Amino acid sequence: RPEPTTVAHIVRPGAEELQEQVAALCGGLPAHGYRPVVVGPLDRTFREALSRRGVRWVNLPLPQTLGLREQYAAAAHLARFLQASDPALLHAHGFQSAYTALAARRRVLQSPPLLLAPHGIPDLQDRPGPERVLRRAGYGRVLSHCDAIAVACSTERDQIAALRPSGPIAVIPYGVE
Repeated sequence: RPEPTTVAHIVRPGAEELQEQVAALCGGLPAHGYRPVVVGPLDRTFREALSRRGVRWVNLPLPQTLGLREQYAAAAHLARFLQASDPALLHAHGFQSAYTALAARRRVLQSPPLLLAPHGIPDLQDRPGPERVLRRAGYGRVLSHCDAIAVACSTERDQIAALRPSGPIAVIPYGVE
């Protein structure tokens, strides 16, 4: 029997519903020949939910802000994890996780492809003009370096497409295996 393919899920602290979704997704992957590992600053409840489903996890600091010092430190930690575990795929949950994953990939020789699940589109309309322009550019930069994007609905796909990603966008509704 072949060795399962390792998929690393990069998750920053987030809503309880995101944690439930990641735990359910990762809990179902071993039956299909994948070995998931969830990486991020995981709270105790989330770690226990993952353990109950037999999912490996690594408690690793990820940035809470876009500060460069915090980003560089997180990218260094994540790069060491990538070198040690050699996953076949990175699945970043959210733009912040994708940004950190991209920075970490630049530090390793063999970098796995990056799948982004944005889990919604940040609302740029409420931002002041200069901040809106900078954030839009930042989201576009992340999207231009992702190998693929998975969204939950066609509305989210259309909003992501407006930011001109380089990878394909797949609509995968929540709850679909």
